[in-house]
Amino acid sequence: MGDPRKPREYLGQFWFDSLTNDPDTLDFIVKWCGEDKVALGTDYPFGWDVPEGSMVEGMPNWTNARRHKVLWLNGFDWLGLDGDDYVPEKSQEQYKKAIMKQKGRRARALRCGK
Repeated sequence: MGDPRKPREYLGQFWFDSLTNDPDTLDFIVKWCGEDKVALGTDYPFGWDVPEGSMVEGMPNWTNARRHKVLWLNGFDWLGLDGDDYVPEKSQEQYKKAIMKQKGRRARALRCGK
């Protein structure tokens, strides 16, 4: 009632999981909420016929960098963990590049008041 902000302005403050069971829905969430706020989702312990992460890995028109963020980086960010302790060695270099890029975006966002 007394908040002058539009509901859409809150979207960057929430996290979403990738388990939507529909590629179009996942694309919609990434489009409106940002790829930095979507992390790997699971129905554990209930099980699902599709392996966790397989939909993210098969997303058409997604770059490998976006897949890597959703499958790995964003979860570490959400948990406040240093991914260097967990990411497989072959992914270390890609992970470090993505983190540096993400830190640059955060610094720019802070300067812009976001």
